Amino acid sequence: MKYLLDTVTLSDPFAPRPNEGVAAWVASQPDDLLCTSVICLGEIRRGLAALGPGSKRSRIERWLADATAGLLEMPILPLTIEVAERWGSMIGLLERTGRRPQLIDSLIAATALVHGLTVVTRNTRDFESCGVATLNPWT
Repeated sequence: MKYLLDTVTLSDPFAPRPNEGVAAWVASQPDDLLCTSVICLGEIRRGLAALGPGSKRSRIERWLADATAGLLEMPILPLTIEVAERWGSMIGLLERTGRRPQLIDSLIAATALVHGLTVVTRNTRDFESCGVATLNPWT
């Protein structure tokens, strides 16, 4: 099984009290089983814009610079035509039944579905309606 690390999983090491279970789970996975989405990097950039100057911001900026320079030890999956088509079909079906998942979460879900990945997140409920497999290492 391969995994797509959601934003909350990627950012956990920068939390005031990182979750030891999450760190242990990520460390126990072979590098070739982990990846993330370019959307998650965008979410982290958005969070940085809201942070004031300080050491936490500097640490996250260095990590993000390494990630975008290709120094992160996991692939960063792009948005592709296939992901866009999967997302559009998924959202159309969900809207027809009155459900409206968040844009960011649904794009991450579509990326995971196209690549046959399980989304690793604390926020499993955000992905339920999208039909993607999830794993919560916080529990």
